[in-house]
Amino acid sequence: MPPIRILVVDDAVVARRVISEILSEEDGLEVVGTAPNGRIAMTKIERLKPDLVTLDIDMPELDGMETLRRIRAEAPGVDVIMVSNLTQRGARVTVDALFLGAADYVTKATRTGSPEAARRHLREQLLPKIRALYLGRRPKPKAEDEVSAPRSRKGAERPAPVELVAIGASTGGPNALAEVLGCFPRGFVAPVVIVQHMPKNFTSYLAKRLDSRCALNVKEAEDGVVVRPGDVWIAPGDVHIKLRRRRDDVRIETDDGGLVNSCRPSVDVLFESVAQS
Repeated sequence: MPPIRILVVDDAVVARRVISEILSEEDGLEVVGTAPNGRIAMTKIERLKPDLVTLDIDMPELDGMETLRRIRAEAPGVDVIMVSNLTQRGARVTVDALFLGAADYVTKATRTGSPEAARRHLREQLLPKIRALYLGRRPKPKAEDEVSAPRSRKGAERPAPVELVAIGASTGGPNALAEVLGCFPRGFVAPVVIVQHMPKNFTSYLAKRLDSRCALNVKEAEDGVVVRPGDVWIAPGDVHIKLRRRRDDVRIETDDGGLVNSCRPSVDVLFESVAQS
């Protein structure tokens, strides 16, 4: 297969170099160019025809959000991964970018770490997200290889009513969640709990954005809250959530324990508690 062609866009020389080196060291990826701002990036996208753009948010002349809008309008086939800061503003802008059509995002390390730690931080985020983005586009299996869902039999026992909906999401999650939750009617018969892999600051703003776009009440989860029909609870960044059934209700418990499958929050922690409850 041909390599994935990538354009790196960042106003910082060091960031452009580090991201380019990380990507160039990986088989199947090719950095076809770099740009210091969105205006230059748009001319290079037209000329170089990349598959993917890594796009910094804060840039002169044409910032990341306006560049993303232009890419979606003028080169809709190009994927975009935003490069964000771990700040309140970075969280807000990044979530907005995901709703505008960015495929995913990575975060820059804080200034307290060493250059090597910052490089490792970017590498550990960026490469898996690129793989996830493009592995998901492999050809679908042939019809004869697909497994059909079993057909219901006449007289079969009616399924039990749904008590809870539990959802896990990562790459592309915010847009998928907006679409799914938008289909749920007001007065939905079950509570909804969600793990979306995001850091601190990001999940509270995601909850606000989703709350404004659907008929259900979407909030960031808190320890001890009772889950009720019509409410949607999103796991806070960097915290696991579990469900515990008590005598008269089911409550959310938060847990800041270790990473599970490299994630916190982890959907595995939530799903295991759902099964137990």
